[in-house]
Amino acid sequence: MIIYNITKIKYKFSLLIIFLSILILPIYSLAWSGQVVGISDGDTITVLNRGKGEKIRLYGIDAPEMGQDFSKKAKWFLSDLIFSNMLKLFQRRLTAMAELSLWYI
Repeated sequence: MIIYNITKIKYKFSLLIIFLSILILPIYSLAWSGQVVGISDGDTITVLNRGKGEKIRLYGIDAPEMGQDFSKKAKWFLSDLIFSNMLKLFQRRLTAMAELSLWYI
């Protein structure tokens, strides 16, 4: 009876490890580093990846779009914060727009 319970616990623990791996590993597999080479607005940047600039939308940031109030200030702030820095990016999820995805930095 005790051996059966230990085997059952090991089995459940193994399933938990596999489940957590499935959740966590894709985040790291979509990670890469690059240098910020452009700022489009307060929440969109261009990062150099393998010699090509990729447009990146920052996850969790909602800044005014160009032409809206405070858009220039938001762009200036983001530029002052990260322009020409090396960043490590982790993909969060794809958006409805095919050319953009959301990224953690």
